[in-house]
Amino acid sequence: MQKKQLDQTTAPIVEAIEAFQKQGEISFGIPGHKRDAGIDHLMSGTLGNLMYRNDIPGHHGLDDRKESRGTRLKAEELAAEAFGAKQSFFSIGGTSLSVHVAMLTVADSGEKLIVARNTHKSVIAALLLGEVNPIFLQPEINEEWQIENGITPKSLEQTLSMHPDAKGVFLVSPTVYGITSDTKALADICHSHHIPLIVDEAWGPHFAFHPDLPETAMSCGADLSMGSIHKTMAGLGQASIVNMQGDLIQPDRFKLCLKLFESTSPSSLILASADAARRQMVLEGKALLDRTLSLSTWVRTELSSVEGIHILDRSYLGTPGAKALDITKIVLDISGLGVSGYEASDWIEERYKINFELLNERHLMALLTIADTRQTVEKLVTAVKAMATWAHDREKPTDITLPKLDELYAKCVTSPTKAFFGETEDIPFEQAAGRIAAEMITPYPPGIPRIAPGELINQTVIDYLQKGMQLGMFEESFDPSLETIRVVKR
Repeated sequence: MQKKQLDQTTAPIVEAIEAFQKQGEISFGIPGHKRDAGIDHLMSGTLGNLMYRNDIPGHHGLDDRKESRGTRLKAEELAAEAFGAKQSFFSIGGTSLSVHVAMLTVADSGEKLIVARNTHKSVIAALLLGEVNPIFLQPEINEEWQIENGITPKSLEQTLSMHPDAKGVFLVSPTVYGITSDTKALADICHSHHIPLIVDEAWGPHFAFHPDLPETAMSCGADLSMGSIHKTMAGLGQASIVNMQGDLIQPDRFKLCLKLFESTSPSSLILASADAARRQMVLEGKALLDRTLSLSTWVRTELSSVEGIHILDRSYLGTPGAKALDITKIVLDISGLGVSGYEASDWIEERYKINFELLNERHLMALLTIADTRQTVEKLVTAVKAMATWAHDREKPTDITLPKLDELYAKCVTSPTKAFFGETEDIPFEQAAGRIAAEMITPYPPGIPRIAPGELINQTVIDYLQKGMQLGMFEESFDPSLETIRVVKR
């Protein structure tokens, strides 16, 4: 029997807020500002009264005290249909929270999970919380671009043959650069071993709404995927979605794990923004993304002739671990300009008030979304061209040579949880080679840890991070100066 189509023109959470506003109830509950009555002039002037008026509780607000209206459930059912999932769940803690929930859903304490090593720091955090033993899988690396791609089917098969007791596979696709793995092939391999494939799709929730974008993880057969609605759609910060299908994920366990992490006072604003963003993309997404893709093509054409700059395009595909590319992400390799990405970004921000989503020693990445216009991208092109002229005119180029990515990966020699929560000591960072890390050190963006708890630190990664800091890299660590590092005590 064919499932009845839902009315995608509705937005249950948004409509519930609208209905609540008309009731004029007097609240003797939370939130304490009581629909803008308690805010001062600074909040009113900067943030606006309307935001506070719409910040209402779930009970006696979005729904009644027994949740009998099913407001959030209806919105999530609409989302599941829109994203091609069996079930979908909104998350108000960003995809980081979604990752934590997913990890605890598929693996018990002490069990193995195959994890792509180019995942976000939230994945490492989830391993720590769940006491899960990771089998790290190194992504494919493009030597010319010094970019981490996805995971290949061959690599996954080999790893599963060595670890047949793994409870699942966790990978990131697309990467922050917009590169996707061959997710369908990877899902088929996982299912042949009767284990689920979990995909961190934080950078790809918009894929579901345009045929010229890469296939979604759900359409490729993944069992669980997480997307950041706030990244590439019009959701508020921390708006995320988890999509689920198949029989390899236990829905009840997932819901129980979600309740462990989610606030008991979820933000109506974040939920409403996710609900509205879903509606917008179902009704207008194709046309909006047509414009975004057209703007991307124009930017690429304009910058393609700039000496010293190379643009990541679909000619890159076919290299190991690179199945498809999201061209809404404009990735520039500026190593030919003799200037680091940090210097280039600072120069552009100071003069043109433009900032980039990603920057490192040799790359800049501009994220285009449905919010961009011809005016914004024209300013971007003007700024990048001016930066290139400035870089060419400099007398002395910057040495941006760093150790290669494939030299950075360290062996995980003990449980990340034991290393992190066990007995530790702080030692000088420059003396850490040969010691077991008890913390994460994470260049940000994109937030991929270069050192993770339980890994044996090598001299190459020390050199990489120290030289990176000299160039302008920002590193999240217990000691922001990176003079010391926390290691397992001998």
